Order: sequence, then C-alpha cells, then structure tokens
Amino acid sequence: MSLFGFAVFKAIKAVIFDLDGLLIDSESSYRSAWQQALTQMGFSLERAFFDQLVGAEASRVEQLLIDQLDSTFDLSAFRHLSAECWHTQVNRTGIPLMPGVESVLTACKRLRWPTVVATNSVQTQAHKLLELAGLSAEFKQVLASDQVANPKPAPDIYLLAAASLALKPAECLVLEDSLTGITAALAAQMPCCWIPASAHSVPQHLPEHCLVLPSLHEVAARIEALSV
Repeated sequence: MSLFGFAVFKAIKAVIFDLDGLLIDSESSYRSAWQQALTQMGFSLERAFFDQLVGAEASRVEQLLIDQLDSTFDLSAFRHLSAECWHTQVNRTGIPLMPGVESVLTACKRLRWPTVVATNSVQTQAHKLLELAGLSAEFKQVLASDQVANPKPAPDIYLLAAASLALKPAECLVLEDSLTGITAALAAQMPCCWIPASAHSVPQHLPEHCLVLPSLHEVAARIEALSV
C-alpha cells in the first residue's frame, strides 16, 4: 500500500461518494439528452464541449450553453426538451452502476464505515437517480446542492457531510470523478480518491492527499487491505 494508503486510509471512519459519474453512469445519459434537445432546437456542439460539463451543477451547464450559443437559444425550451429526452431514456433503460461500486460498498460494510452521497444534483434528482440505479438503500444520507449555500467546487457540501457524521474532515474519504469535486474535497481538507472520467482531465501535479486511481475496484482493494 502506498504512503497515502498507510498514512491516510488508517484514519478513515466514513466514505463520502459523489453521485453522477462516480457511483452511476449518468453523465452519458445527460450528454445524450442535451445533444438530442439541442439537435431538435437546431443547434450542434462538439463532443469536447460536453466533456467540460462533467461534474458541473445545472446552473453552470446552462450558463455554458448560453455563452456558447447565439441569441436564438431558448433556455426554457431546452430545459423542457432535455428533461423529456432524459426521462424517456432512463425510464426505459435504468441507470447502470460504474464498475466497482458493489465492491467498495461491500468493503465499507465490512469495516462498518457509514457511506454518504454528496452531489451537485438537487435532492429530488439525487433520490430519483439512486432509485433508478437500485442504490436507494445503500446510503445513510444523501446530501445535495440545494442544502448548502455554495455547490462544488466550494467545500460546503463536504463539510456538511462530515458534520452530519460527527467526524473530522480528515476522517472522511471522498471519492470523486471530476476536478470540480476534487477541488471541493481538498478545500474541505479531506483525503480523496480521484477516479477520473478522462485521463486528460488530471493535472500533472496533485496535492499529497489526492490519490488518482483507475477504478473503484482499486479503491475497494485498498479498503479491503485494512480489514486483513
């Protein structure tokens, strides 16, 4: 186990999970719905544009679209069409889990670590996503952006999670897939594991309390090592 694993994992008493792109493969369904809605409205954007939306809250996504598109873009129509496209898709197919989710949750249960969701989605959306993915019963709490003054990349939601567990920030391990979430976790002074959506999104130099791993399977293996 690395120095990060030995020095930091031993102090962990709970795990805080991001939701979209970390626990569930919802980012692809959002992207598909956005693209379908924009196409119906007569707009087209490159894949690279949608990649920058990973981990962003809804208001940030909308502002980026407004900045990118011309004055004929109707935000209200986009909201309606994209929501319609998204619900049609996920109600038909559900939302798949990201690889390794079950392994991490099993490892946490073995160590009796509480697990919490902290997401930039709002409460109603977060609970619907967890239900569609079959994860509703797995988490002690679900914390969302409408419960804090500032969404990620601010640390508010992670500090709220630690307080709700009556734990110090250093005792909470954050699992994230985006730079937005990692920035929030580090601002909260929490150790974090980054499972990036794309290798290109990872800066060359990272703080010592941020560990980059290829999948949740790797996270589970490090947690499992503590129970041996």
